[in-house]
Amino acid sequence: GEDMAGRRRSLRESKERFAKKKQRWRLILAGCGGALLLIFLCVYLYLLSWVNRVDKDVICDNVYIGTQDVSGMTRKEAAAALKSHAKSDGAVTVTLQADKGDATATLDELGLSHEDVDQLTKEAADYGKTGGVFSRYRKLKKLEKEPAVISEQFELNEKKTKSVLKERAVPLVQEAVDAAIERSGDSFAVTPE
Repeated sequence: GEDMAGRRRSLRESKERFAKKKQRWRLILAGCGGALLLIFLCVYLYLLSWVNRVDKDVICDNVYIGTQDVSGMTRKEAAAALKSHAKSDGAVTVTLQADKGDATATLDELGLSHEDVDQLTKEAADYGKTGGVFSRYRKLKKLEKEPAVISEQFELNEKKTKSVLKERAVPLVQEAVDAAIERSGDSFAVTPE
């Protein structure tokens, strides 16, 4: 009987030691998890304060809309700069080449217009200021190395362009008695009939 009692006591002591080791490992893991959580929280709060230093009303440095540098501007200033830039773009002359010679027209005569200027300036103003903390931080850090270029879209007014083509290009095409102008994608084709 004593041998059996010794085994039970030894088994009980062994279980108690195992339980204590298990509890110790749980405490160590909980401590490591808590330390990692604390480190993550500190990094997150640092990045949050870093990205929140950016002025919400001013476009970040190194941001362009097309070729126009809008760094440090408000949305209103950027819209005015884009409109001024669009006027100079409208003065650009294009040459229409045909069989019997060339004809010229300004982009303004062809009805050049910008895509929604408000949307472009909003996109520029929001760059690096929307989204999660880590994506904002990544965008702002990227601006230190390379510019962010928001592509602008231009359109030509179809009616104005057709009118200019009929007036200036069609007479230059051989056999253009009943010529037709067709739009295919981004360009116009003059087809003699």
